[in-house]
Amino acid sequence: GAGLLVAFSGPPPAFAFDAATFFISFAALLMTSRPRAVESSGERFLAEVWGGLRFTFSISWLWITIFGFALVNAALFGPLIVGLPLLVKHVLLADARVFGLITSAIGLGEASGGVIVTLLPQRRSGPVMYAAEILASIALAGFGFFPSLGPILVFGFLSGVGLTVFQVIWESALQRHVPAQMLGRVTSVDYFGALLLLPVAPILYGFAIQRYPIPDTFLVSGLAAAVLCAIALLVPSIRNLD
Repeated sequence: GAGLLVAFSGPPPAFAFDAATFFISFAALLMTSRPRAVESSGERFLAEVWGGLRFTFSISWLWITIFGFALVNAALFGPLIVGLPLLVKHVLLADARVFGLITSAIGLGEASGGVIVTLLPQRRSGPVMYAAEILASIALAGFGFFPSLGPILVFGFLSGVGLTVFQVIWESALQRHVPAQMLGRVTSVDYFGALLLLPVAPILYGFAIQRYPIPDTFLVSGLAAAVLCAIALLVPSIRNLD
């Protein structure tokens, strides 16, 4: 959607629209009720952090997924953040409109994934969510294997579906299996793991595309993420997670 907005309206209206959404969000936050402040000492804070880490590392499916996805996310989002605009420009020989079409296809897949996940069986959530991530990873590899617009739109849609299905099932698993008093701490560890390598991924990917063809980097990154997910499925607690 952003690419289409830039293509048809130009960068200034696109940035203005983006800024307006932040003002709307800020206004919405101002209208929400504020929770009462709770006094907390530094020692208590550190104890809570340690308690969250200790709980996380006591459950194998939890810490393996959190920190394994530091690698998976790095493999997926390096190409999507840095590589996709270059793929559009230098391989598809297209402009911002095509980039907008591809990102819209991914967004449509994400919206569809939110519907599809409601139709999936509620049991064996571990294998189902990892299968969804494998789908997203293979779809990303398809960007490089079939570097033309039609297939990329299809693969973009499938990657969006897989990413959303994984995320919804994962968040549901946290809600079901993590005690309420630990959920905030574990969620913080989850965000830390998910974002751990993302600042480095675009840099590493930037070095990769200087040495290898852009389609090859999509292919290798997607397959690497799929292999990581397949290895995680060898862990019994992930396979048996309901």
